[in-house]
Amino acid sequence: MSLLKHKQSLIKLLRESIMMIIGAILIWRGVWILLDMFDNRFFGGTHVWSSVAGILIGVILVYFADRDLEDVV
Repeated sequence: MSLLKHKQSLIKLLRESIMMIIGAILIWRGVWILLDMFDNRFFGGTHVWSSVAGILIGVILVYFADRDLEDVV
């Protein structure tokens, strides 16, 4: 592979990686804001119940992904 093609593929990989990182951050930001709004609306601004529910749902999702909790521990 020529040096120019190698450089172009590296730039493409970097650009796509940066776009995926920014996309993931924006999705997480949106989820975070929605959960804050949910807490304010239904629990008076306390984050305890949604945090506990989030942990439980997260553990369940990780478990059902591969039937193993090794990733959680």
